[in-house]
Amino acid sequence: MTQENVQNFYHIIQVILRSAVNDDERNAATNKAMEMIQQKGAIFDLFVIIPQSPDKAIRQFAMILVEKIEQDGLHLYSPEEIQQIKIMLINFIQNEVDFFLRCKLCELASILMEKKAVLPWPEIYEFSNQLLTNPNLFTTGLYLWHLIAGSLNSQEIAQVAPLLVQSCQTAMSSDSSEMRINGTKLLMTLLWQNSVITKGDCTPLINTIIESILAVIKKTFYESKDVNEAHEIARNLSEVFSSPYQCLDHYHTNLAQVAIQILACEELPLEIRLAGYEIIDIDENMGGCISLLEEFNTIDKIAPYLNLIINIMGQLLRIERDSSLFEFAAKFFSLAGATIEGNFIFAYIMQSVTTLYQQNDDLVSRMVGLFLLTNIVESQQEYFCEHIAYVVKYIVQVADVNDEYVLSYAFRLLQELVEFVPQVLTICVDGFTVLIMRHIAHHDALTTLFLVLNACKRPPRELHAFLNFLIQLLGQANAKEQVEGIILCMAASISSAYHPIEEFYNAICPVLNSALTMHNDLQKPVLRCFGDLSTIAPLSTQAEVEKIIELVKTMLSMPDLSIASEAVCTLRKFAINIPLSLIPFLQEIVPILISLLQANVKPSADQSDISSDDIIIVIQSELFQCFAALINSLPQHMSSVAPQFYDLLQNVPKTNDKMTIPVCKSIRMCASGYKSLGINLFEAFKPIMNQLANSDNKETIIETHKTITKLIYIYGRNLTNEYMRSIHQQLTNGIGGTYFGYLICELSGSIYGRIVAPAFKCLNQLIATSGSSFTEDLAQETIKCIDPFLTSPSKLSCGYAIEVYAHILLSTGLNPELFQVAAQTALFNLCTKTFIIHISLCRSIRLLLSVHKDAFIPTQESLIRYAEGFVRSTTSSQIESEKLKRESIALWCALIMQLEIAPNEEILDLVLLSIPPPNCEVLTTISLFIDMAMKRWPDKVTPRLPFISASLLASEDTLIMTVPQPIIAVFLQVLASVPQNELGSLVGNNQGHLVKLMYNLQKLTTPQQ
Repeated sequence: MTQENVQNFYHIIQVILRSAVNDDERNAATNKAMEMIQQKGAIFDLFVIIPQSPDKAIRQFAMILVEKIEQDGLHLYSPEEIQQIKIMLINFIQNEVDFFLRCKLCELASILMEKKAVLPWPEIYEFSNQLLTNPNLFTTGLYLWHLIAGSLNSQEIAQVAPLLVQSCQTAMSSDSSEMRINGTKLLMTLLWQNSVITKGDCTPLINTIIESILAVIKKTFYESKDVNEAHEIARNLSEVFSSPYQCLDHYHTNLAQVAIQILACEELPLEIRLAGYEIIDIDENMGGCISLLEEFNTIDKIAPYLNLIINIMGQLLRIERDSSLFEFAAKFFSLAGATIEGNFIFAYIMQSVTTLYQQNDDLVSRMVGLFLLTNIVESQQEYFCEHIAYVVKYIVQVADVNDEYVLSYAFRLLQELVEFVPQVLTICVDGFTVLIMRHIAHHDALTTLFLVLNACKRPPRELHAFLNFLIQLLGQANAKEQVEGIILCMAASISSAYHPIEEFYNAICPVLNSALTMHNDLQKPVLRCFGDLSTIAPLSTQAEVEKIIELVKTMLSMPDLSIASEAVCTLRKFAINIPLSLIPFLQEIVPILISLLQANVKPSADQSDISSDDIIIVIQSELFQCFAALINSLPQHMSSVAPQFYDLLQNVPKTNDKMTIPVCKSIRMCASGYKSLGINLFEAFKPIMNQLANSDNKETIIETHKTITKLIYIYGRNLTNEYMRSIHQQLTNGIGGTYFGYLICELSGSIYGRIVAPAFKCLNQLIATSGSSFTEDLAQETIKCIDPFLTSPSKLSCGYAIEVYAHILLSTGLNPELFQVAAQTALFNLCTKTFIIHISLCRSIRLLLSVHKDAFIPTQESLIRYAEGFVRSTTSSQIESEKLKRESIALWCALIMQLEIAPNEEILDLVLLSIPPPNCEVLTTISLFIDMAMKRWPDKVTPRLPFISASLLASEDTLIMTVPQPIIAVFLQVLASVPQNELGSLVGNNQGHLVKLMYNLQKLTTPQQ
């Protein structure tokens, strides 16, 4: 330490703090200061400035430099010098006149204690106790203890806890704001030390803590009413009650009620009321809210709290509409939906928002309503599915205003629906697209439109008009982001087309070429659109495939992996829709894809290093799915690659769990191709399936179930009974709630909404594939697991349970009692207005007819009207559900065949015109019906025979085997008379289906060796 160095530091700090100094001079001074603190002894130069300078700002900056030395430069100082530093810090703390600088000095002492190289500092604890005995330094003592208490061992903290808790009580009941804040900080620190929990009677300690908390709440929220203090106290108390100190668990509900009382107190300023609510809301665990909801776990008990919060939301919005403060209770509503069983929360919120809109019809009521629905979508998924028509009507009615805030919340709600209930959005696509198009200028409109279209299983009904609207909008767009959004919406709208519409190719291609000319960085959306054109215009895409492949190859060679991934995605779509057109280019393309795969996918421990980058996961995912599509559509051409890709499917998820979902999708996609190569993919999937019990990732659980379903369908007949039993055990454990990952949350007994459907579908596939091997004990175990779903308030869950009962009966034979439960429950639900349950009901009744058809003779008239109603409404687009259309047609066919009913001519014509695509489960029933119909109405059936024959024979052999051999022989004979170049038109010119059809025709007509 020299006087010259002290003066230099003093001068440099003055330059840095002087307002008139320009940036260059200040930066130079800062750099100089950083150089000087790296010199040995610099800390002692600064220790001269700290006690001597009268300027608070200079002392503070000197402390900042000391902190930097403590963090990075203590290795320059000997143990003796560090001991001197400790002594000087203690001296500075008790002599510094400014409270905030004393706190800064305490922080410097705390940093010193955290350094492993620093010897123990027992004197600091005694010094901290001395501060607590000095009225002028009491608050400083609280703050210092808050910083250093964590360094004590279990025995030490247990010894000082009573004294420190007593100090906290004194502070928290004082009239000093700083004392109250630091008292709660210290209490928070103490309770996060598990060792505070003594083995003996902790009642006195608990009483002191609770008294202190109530005292600080009274002082802060009802007397002081300082907003800043209120927020800080709320944060500290929230931490207190989320601590591991279990003795406080019983008081969570009481604290929650105290917080709600503050919120409800109209005499307090609104900001103070909101700060009080933060006591139970600000922590991630939401301990107070959860305790309250567990205590008041019925809608009658919780309704007053919900009403209170809704009213305050309205008050906040009427004060300031662009404030997000009104969202303060988002987590509360989300938790309420998750913890209160049944549909009570959905019904109550739906009724509340409807009443709010009807009574007020103002912008605030609309915002509150849309916000409330947004926050219960995830926890109330099944009920949104059941009542989606009512929800859609509300959204379209409420959101159709030219108001930025209302539209923002409407689009947020739509995006939430896309994420959690995409399966029912298809019937809403027209209503939503009209609403969004009407307000397309809103900054979230294009993004929301793309997400909605991407989630739906069909395009907007008036697709021509919709695409013309987008093309006109594109002509007016200037910003690259807007052009990109419009092209993505075009791509999404055509990607889900059921039937080819070739003229769209010539309408869209010029638009894409023009966009590329105007903006050369639009390759990604343009490539995506070209890929989706192969769905709606396969013939036109085939004619232009060479040009598109050239563009794809250029994109694959670009260093931007996001562009390369979109090019790979386009190849995947071509592999699905026009695989034959890819064959001439495989020798050139596959090596490029392999190079990308080798560069970005490494099945080793090194995987974790590159998977942190999201774009790497994207390119990995696209590459996996592209190879899967190629192997599935062109297995013989990809046979040399298939073994190595198999190894990747098996090994990559072991080292990179982010790839589990893409691997699941890839396995589903290529299972049939591997089967034709004689390779069983179930072995590759075992590592993922074995993790099902431990997974807490909902999307992984969903994708795993979908993959198990597909693999059982493809390979199930080759699996051992023991293996099928192990899968069954996992399924019933998950559906029964044994695995926590399946639950909405740990406090709920309900299965997460989006898991229910794939889990039940997987169970049904297992039962159907097992057939007579599905023993009575497995049946009883299954019934015990799903019985609660049969009486669930969710119609959707009830429908899934009926379907499982039907599959059990079909596999194990007629059980009169079980049959009666399934049949009566199905018939009872026929009148429900929830369209989505009718998919399960149609399928269940069709299966039950095969078990005991005579039981349905008394209700045959109502059943045939039921089926005819859905055949009419789905084929006339009154109800836009392709699944319901197929299932209602299959039920109608089954009723006509099993009960020997004379068909309605109109319905018969509709059925014959509505041949389902390949791989539809209902093709078995419809094939049997067509066989019967050929004998009764040959003039009507004959023109449709080639289409049903092609659809069935372009399916998996698993499905073909369910149709009797004589019928297959007839279908083969029908197709033998069709010229080979016309076979593609029978399957919508989809080359993927054509490849499968030609493969099966050759296989079924070639004599077995």
